[in-house]
Amino acid sequence: MVLTGYAEMNVVVKAINQGEVYRFFTKPWDGEELRQALRKIVERLNEDRNRVAAVGAQLLQANLDTVMALAEAIELKDHYTKGHCSRVREGLQLANGPGVELGPRILPRPGLYQSAA
Repeated sequence: MVLTGYAEMNVVVKAINQGEVYRFFTKPWDGEELRQALRKIVERLNEDRNRVAAVGAQLLQANLDTVMALAEAIELKDHYTKGHCSRVREGLQLANGPGVELGPRILPRPGLYQSAA
């Protein structure tokens, strides 16, 4: 959004082309129109933020899926590596004490990351 008291057409065109201007107001501007424009901008920013969060969640899931596929491939390599991810997880649970769950917010399937490294 651009607010200005200087309203030559070349300035308007330059601001729009270079700055991706949503709205351009010149003096004197209407207060209610300005408030409505600001509300729309805030709504648009919130929508963008939600889209970015959704893409971030998709990328996180894709990363976990990739690591899981790699770990499964490593486990299938030979009989020595089979079950390695499960053994690492069990070992971590034992090290953390009884009743402590290694939830996905800390590190989902920790054995996968160790196997893939």
